[in-house]
Amino acid sequence: MVNRSIALTQAWIQDFIIKESICPFASVPFRRDTISYTLGSQRSFPETIQEVFSICMQMRSDLSIDTAFYIIDDLDYRFEDLMELNLACTQLLREADLDSEFQLVSFHPRFQYEGIAIESPVHFTNRSPYPMLHLLRESDVTRAVDNYGDISSILDQNKATTQRLFGK
Repeated sequence: MVNRSIALTQAWIQDFIIKESICPFASVPFRRDTISYTLGSQRSFPETIQEVFSICMQMRSDLSIDTAFYIIDDLDYRFEDLMELNLACTQLLREADLDSEFQLVSFHPRFQYEGIAIESPVHFTNRSPYPMLHLLRESDVTRAVDNYGDISSILDQNKATTQRLFGK
């Protein structure tokens, strides 16, 4: 049986990210079932960083995993703490000379882009059922962008979509 947090994350990916074309690259790994989902163990901050790093190492050795989500099953986990976690994990990847291999993207129920008005619906592009980090291979991101072309159209489309769905 799939954990409820993972099931909600999968439904969010399918019903919002893919259905609304928030990320045009998400459907292939979702359809192929090559996304790894890990529930955070609610350990200390350093242990959490190590858990995320371990997922990167697993992805490095197991190419059947296209992408991964590290899900923090705690709705009280602050957005600021998630951003700090992302920064610390990115720093560890840099120190291990792996920052050119992996990219981390933050998602949070209260996600807010810096410098954008809090009432803007565009924040919903990165609002998720749970706090989480999305781990991507940098080579896959580069290949997807190269094949897609002008990615600014994605941003424009997401603004229009989130305005349609969440605008007032």
